[in-house]
Amino acid sequence: AQSATARSSPFQRRAGLATLVVDVAGPGTSPQVIDEATATVRSLQRALVVR
Repeated sequence: AQSATARSSPFQRRAGLATLVVDVAGPGTSPQVIDEATATVRSLQRALVVR
């Protein structure tokens, strides 16, 4: 992954959820993990951007 961004709307924050958007090389849409627990999203984000 070139980058991974964690995002959350006010509704997601209230529910303890977030979305992870992964930026990868190449055409097409970016993979996303939607409405996952915030702690899980942060953990995935750290794991994906470690080089």
